[in-house]
This record gives sequence, C-alpha cells and structure tokens, in this order.
Amino acid sequence: MALGIEIESTGLIGYISLKRTRPEERNADFGIAIRKENWSQAYGRDATNTILRFAFSEMNLHRVTLTVLDYNERAQRCYKACGFREEGRMREAKYREGRYCDKFIMGVLKSEFLQAETAST
Repeated sequence: MALGIEIESTGLIGYISLKRTRPEERNADFGIAIRKENWSQAYGRDATNTILRFAFSEMNLHRVTLTVLDYNERAQRCYKACGFREEGRMREAKYREGRYCDKFIMGVLKSEFLQAETAST
C-alpha cells in the first residue's frame, strides 16, 4: 500500500508506504520519501504518525519495521520520535558515494506506539 503525501499549498511532496504486509504475522515494512525542499517542516513526522496510527488501529498490525542508512540522522531522529527503536545493524550493507554504509534496522510495536501517542497528548 502506497499513499501520496500532499500539502495544500504545494501539492504532492512525496509518498509513504507499508510494504510486504504479512497479515498472518501482523507485520509490515515501512517506507517514506519526501522532496528535499520539504524537509525539516514536520511533514515526514506527521505522515509517519498517521500511517502508523492506521497500521495499528485499522489494519491491526503488531509490528512495523524499516531500514535506514547510518548517515541519515534526520530520518533516524524522526523515526525515534515516532516510536521506532533501533534493533540491529547490517554492517557495510550499502555502497554509496565511494564508501560502504551501515543500515540500521528499526521497529515499533503496536503497544509502544500507542503508549508514546498517549503520552504526547
């Protein structure tokens, strides 16, 4: 499932998705991309919280996971703010711009997300 991220003033600025949903295990993989000119405006955090709320409340998922490259600190901060926790690291899993980068594996459980959401209101 992929959805567009749209803002009234600009239109479509990115997408967000839940991939490889496994209903029998109640798991899904998360992905997001936002145009660079729309970074640092809380759109990613808002969209992430919205799709996680949908995943856990409407789809009744138990767990959502993602991978993020080690140098993408902005994304890591966003994911942590939305309840994701680092679960592991794949060492030198991606070659980019002349060097190998680690990938972090992050996940959030339904109970963790609901607890964090309740605490923030």
